[in-house]
Amino acid sequence: MYGWRLVGVFAFSFFALVELGDLVLEFWPGYNGPGAASELAGLSNNQQIIRLLLLSMFAGGIFAASLATVISLFRRGRTARYTSVAAGVLYIVYGLFQIASGLFWIAANQTVLIAIGALYLVFGPLAIWLGRQATHYRPEF
Repeated sequence: MYGWRLVGVFAFSFFALVELGDLVLEFWPGYNGPGAASELAGLSNNQQIIRLLLLSMFAGGIFAASLATVISLFRRGRTARYTSVAAGVLYIVYGLFQIASGLFWIAANQTVLIAIGALYLVFGPLAIWLGRQATHYRPEF
């Protein structure tokens, strides 16, 4: 394995680990005691749990699509093109959600959420482009 395929394996492994870290270290502990986080954000407990549920769904989808892309790149499958598009689209939607929640929903740490959303908006097209580069057919001699 070499070239863009190797870069794709490393990048999508990074994406999967980042989202798994978000799920395990940030979102799931928030379900047990949303009180402090909801007070900091200026939300009720129910609103915080709904927000955590949406973020968990986005992170879980990105994790699954990134992991499927890594497996497909190892197996030299063509499905990596589609799973990378799924991860990229989920990153774009996740970024738009973070920006919208930073602008209209959360009372504190607005600039942090907007910056994270902008970063996810960069990761989305990068994931789509990288998936296309890694699966581009090149004859091997």
